[in-house]
Amino acid sequence: MTRLKIKRSALKEKKQSSEDAGRLDKWFARKGEKGSKGGWVNCKRPDGDGGYKECARPNKNSPKPYCRPTPSACKSEPQKKEESMNITEEQLQNIISEELEAYLQETEQIEEKKKKPCKKAKGKRYVKRVNGRCRSFGQAGKAKGGGDRIRPGTKKGDAYCARSAKIKKCKNPPCANALSRKKWKCRGSKSMKE
Repeated sequence: MTRLKIKRSALKEKKQSSEDAGRLDKWFARKGEKGSKGGWVNCKRPDGDGGYKECARPNKNSPKPYCRPTPSACKSEPQKKEESMNITEEQLQNIISEELEAYLQETEQIEEKKKKPCKKAKGKRYVKRVNGRCRSFGQAGKAKGGGDRIRPGTKKGDAYCARSAKIKKCKNPPCANALSRKKWKCRGSKSMKE
């Protein structure tokens, strides 16, 4: 072959390989080890002759393929899983006891939190424990007439419900705003007596 022909054939191969670079079907169709049917194989689909079918889904409803470059790679995967699952009875007992200890510590910490009484935040009237956390809400003090500040079904109640309806919901409900709205018996922007 002349140099010109060699250069042309090399350029043609390079151009063809660059066109195929983004195509998965060409990538999967590379030849693997001897005996494979076109390279990458689906380890979930044995062909019955000791090999595996090509790495592709036969239809949309079939399960996602588990692809490996060679059939021997498929056979080594179950062996690795079996080896990793072989643990002694003593190791299993240690794992169980560690998990049990961790669980018991968590429950003790939760119980301790529940036993401690909640303290009101400054300027708040009520406090409530929600999911192990203390939530303070409601304005402290009395109304001008000496009665309760929170009087559902009044103009003041309607004004509060209208203002509080515009507040964004918090990440860990129920929040102080939600608890206050419940005390004021808010339904939307109105405060109801009953």
